[in-house]
Amino acid sequence: MIRYWDPGPRADPMDDLRYIWGGFAYLQDMIEHGIIKTHTGKEWPLGVYLQQMPYPCYVDDLFMLTLNRCFPIFMVLAWVYSASMTVKSIVLEKEMRLKETLKAMGVTNRVLWCTWFIDTFFMMASSTNIFVFSQGGKVLNYSNPIILFLFLLTFTTATIMQCFLMSVFFNKANLAAACSGIIYFTLYLPKLQLLMSQVAFGFGTEYLSRYEEQGLGLQWDNIQTSLLEGDEFSFFISIIMMAVDTVLYGVLAWYLDNVFPGQYGIGRPFYFPIQPSYWLNRPEPLKQGRLFFEPEPSGLVVGVCVENLYKMFSGSSRPAVDGLSITFYEGHITAFLGHNGAGKTTTMSILTGMFPPTSGTAYIYGKDIRTDMDAIRKSLGMCPQHNIIFHHMTVAEHILFYSLLKGRPLPEAQLEVENMLEDLGLPHKRNEEAQNLSGGMQRKLSVAMAFVGGAKVVFLDEPTSGVDPYSRRSIWDLLLKYRRTVILSTHHMDEADLLSDRVAIISQGCLYCCGSPLFLKNCLGAGFYLTLVRRIKEHITALVHHHVPEARLIEVIGQELTFLLPSRGFKHRSYASLFRELEETLADMGLSSFGVSDTSLEEIYILTALILCADTDRSVYANGQSNSGGSTSRDGRGSYQVKGIFLVLKQFFALLIKRFHHTTRSGKDFLAQVRITALLWKLFAFVAPVMKSIGFVWHHSHQSSTKPDQGTAVGGHSVSVILTVLHTVVLLQSFKSVSVELFMHVKYLYCSLIHSLRLSTSVDAVVAICVIFAMSFVPASFVLYLIQERVTQAKHLQFVSGVSPLVYWIANFFWDMVTMVVGIFIAFDKKCYTSPGNLQALITFGLCVKSTMSFDFSTLLTSELCMNSFLLPQCFGLLGVNGAGKTTTFKMLTGDIDVTSGEAVVTGYSILTNILDVHQNMGYCPQFDAIDDLLTGREHLHLYARLRGVPESEISRKLGLFGYAGCTASTYSGGNKRKLSTAIAMIGCPALLLLDEPTTGMDPHSRRFLWNSIMSVIQGGRAVVLTSHSMEECEALCTRLAIMVNGTFKCLGTIQHLKYKFGDGYVVTMKIRAAKAGTVPDLNPAEAFMESTFPGCIQREKHYNTLQYEIASSSLARIFQLVLANKEMLNIEDYSVSQTTLDQVFHMTLLA
Repeated sequence: MIRYWDPGPRADPMDDLRYIWGGFAYLQDMIEHGIIKTHTGKEWPLGVYLQQMPYPCYVDDLFMLTLNRCFPIFMVLAWVYSASMTVKSIVLEKEMRLKETLKAMGVTNRVLWCTWFIDTFFMMASSTNIFVFSQGGKVLNYSNPIILFLFLLTFTTATIMQCFLMSVFFNKANLAAACSGIIYFTLYLPKLQLLMSQVAFGFGTEYLSRYEEQGLGLQWDNIQTSLLEGDEFSFFISIIMMAVDTVLYGVLAWYLDNVFPGQYGIGRPFYFPIQPSYWLNRPEPLKQGRLFFEPEPSGLVVGVCVENLYKMFSGSSRPAVDGLSITFYEGHITAFLGHNGAGKTTTMSILTGMFPPTSGTAYIYGKDIRTDMDAIRKSLGMCPQHNIIFHHMTVAEHILFYSLLKGRPLPEAQLEVENMLEDLGLPHKRNEEAQNLSGGMQRKLSVAMAFVGGAKVVFLDEPTSGVDPYSRRSIWDLLLKYRRTVILSTHHMDEADLLSDRVAIISQGCLYCCGSPLFLKNCLGAGFYLTLVRRIKEHITALVHHHVPEARLIEVIGQELTFLLPSRGFKHRSYASLFRELEETLADMGLSSFGVSDTSLEEIYILTALILCADTDRSVYANGQSNSGGSTSRDGRGSYQVKGIFLVLKQFFALLIKRFHHTTRSGKDFLAQVRITALLWKLFAFVAPVMKSIGFVWHHSHQSSTKPDQGTAVGGHSVSVILTVLHTVVLLQSFKSVSVELFMHVKYLYCSLIHSLRLSTSVDAVVAICVIFAMSFVPASFVLYLIQERVTQAKHLQFVSGVSPLVYWIANFFWDMVTMVVGIFIAFDKKCYTSPGNLQALITFGLCVKSTMSFDFSTLLTSELCMNSFLLPQCFGLLGVNGAGKTTTFKMLTGDIDVTSGEAVVTGYSILTNILDVHQNMGYCPQFDAIDDLLTGREHLHLYARLRGVPESEISRKLGLFGYAGCTASTYSGGNKRKLSTAIAMIGCPALLLLDEPTTGMDPHSRRFLWNSIMSVIQGGRAVVLTSHSMEECEALCTRLAIMVNGTFKCLGTIQHLKYKFGDGYVVTMKIRAAKAGTVPDLNPAEAFMESTFPGCIQREKHYNTLQYEIASSSLARIFQLVLANKEMLNIEDYSVSQTTLDQVFHMTLLA
């Protein structure tokens, strides 16, 4: 029977004209013509013309006929990209820790999800509005546009909630984007249940197209009915189901996001919805009382009090924070120091609510972090290690956004924007998108956002990491101006020395010492360092020992002598007499310059670490001295080195081994090459049998699939009957009495068979999409690894290590070809793949794929190449702000970018004509780690040892990396990654080492280890060119340095020469004691003394009990003498005098 009526004659070839398209009528005509000829003996030229009965005028809308099958899948495909990008954006905020940063700023989960819903809803709803407005173009002529809008709006809302739900399961944005698109599309294909909004949407569009096809359209009076007889499903039910899906997705996303917040954030217990404290926000009773760490200075307000804080991560053998107790004061900057992995970031994460404490607690202005985190976050500001910026927001918009989040009224927030822009020095960048700012500007913006809105407590986690000294100073000015309760972690000891009122050093989660920088120097410091640039060593040594008998000569580099003048047990008057005689006999003694510096905070840190840690790898670095075996134990030199064709073969197999290790550990690559392809092929095979039962899913089980189809067309047998009647009439012309009976035995077409026949035409598009999706993953997986190596600079680093481009591409082509062909052989064992005659075709296909997946990229030169000579042995320092041209210079020397003009020669080979020979004599540590996260440290070292032709078994031992060489690089801290990158550069003992910021992110302990390794290279007779943002590093390693501005050198010489020539005097630091116990130290007398005694002096720092002044060029002996003479009168507890630092020289050079 007819299931539902549609306009037009019954002219469907499949149902209504089966006798014609199936050939039955033609066969019948031929048989009956034969019967007539047999009985009459002659041919009857009879032509038969058949025509269906006329049908009234109707509209033949082919669009609506195809809409039923195409509209659901087109709508789903149209939103695949939007859904993927929505999930990616949400997960990106989670990955970049912006979500937890916003929560730390006081934003609740409810607000975050609402803003995402509003933003995504308006984006997706615009597509809905466009489709509904297309009613003016008569796309859907009959349906009520309000019903269509409601239908699409419900699907849009369900899609948004589904995106929210999918985002909960991912922590990486790119992976989330790829997987969410595939998941979103595949949820439509099976149509297994209406709990998936895509399925409900598909059924709804089928009913929409049927009503449009009949010229009725969806109206308010028919949305709850069906055109199909016995069908209890309707268009309205599809809307209801999508609304149910919306609520279901939203509830699941809310619950899972609270229980499993991801890598960052505090997860709630699984039963949190039934906790009264969640709904009523009542704090739970506390079981511990308040406990302070140690007697503290009086008159100070406690900002943060940490009490016995303990944190143990699952899978870890030791706690990240182990019983930490410390107090941070309002208006104080406290430097929170420690080695990589000491627990600094974990402590800050606990205090800002990113991680829950295992035990213990902390109070922030009296509120407990365990129960009052939402209230605490309203007064918090934070700047994590990474930049917390939104790429497409301008500088002014960032400041305004975070100010409004803190509850500032709009006028006050706008005023704060103007003030902050002035303080940042970025008024000219107010309308610049954050992604276009330099690294230093982005860090300044991140620090500024921590202070906006009147945050009482500010956490700064390495705010100046990777920032040049000039930009670092502007960040320092910002911190000193907006003094709050500031907890600052840094690996720059000069930064901690300059900014902090108190210094706390932790190791392995425990606090070991805490006090002012001057106090720590007085307790643990060795004394002053006297540096002289001389001609005759013996005379100078005798002069120093005459005034200070216990002085020790600790270092001789080139023309520079460094003496240690102990600070305990000696009168400072002897220092004054020594300096006076040096000033008077400077020329006679053959001295070109001299200077004095105090014990640095970095040395205090190293000494503390040596006392407290029993790490044998680090214990050899007391006071910056390398062990005697350094030149032989860490130089990367093998016992032999292969050359020629043997080296090429070794490089070829090394690249194959590298790909093997990466592929076996990369579930992502295996998933792309094998699993997803097989899954989509399997899905294609699954679509047909599942979709075959679609018509029976909703209350159609009463119809038997074995019931024969009685013919759904009106007059279905009329063609055969008419032919029989016509031929009977012809026979009656010859025979008066004749009777012709027609017997037809038509094979029954069961309902299931007819359904399958119809299905075979409707799933063709789905099958094609599945096949295309499946096969696209294979070539995509080939190009993915090559792009990854190019982006991370690993490809270029391998070229610098001696691999020729030809060997690199042949090895990668061979690996990709083998993995594809072997997989086909194993999977199918077909002759078409295993036959020798088809080998050429398979190779040709592989060549075609590879040629379309390889691209060349050109880079424009942005700076000038500076001319200089790097002598052997020597460590040459290359300094400059971000963008000065340092990295560009290195890239030109290594052949990464082309040289516009000029020339460079490395060990006699030109970089323009002999770059392969240059690479054989060069080691390179790029600015960013060019390592593969899936390879272990040992595998990295073995790879580059093979590329250099060095015995790989000797390398990890000689470079001192055996402690963690068996772990994959993804588990390394930033400091360990930099050590690995530097070790790679040293392999093969190249004549020239180019090290681009090798110690960025390293703690002082690790930095000293790396310094010692670099010193062993220099002592081995090789040249090192070093860029760094650490002035201490340059002073420790560099024999010469140059300051680079806009691609050219502004100054060049030894460090002491530059200090003497460009420095501007000395820095005096004084610690003032209180006149009476329990009172606040009075700094006014000391300030008046300095201003009157040294006119023109500049006050650099003023803390609770500390003053620091910069004095223009003056007699060093006079400074010591005057300060010492007034020490008791001014209540000076401790003081130090040091020469202008290299950092200040750098700053003044840039200003000039």
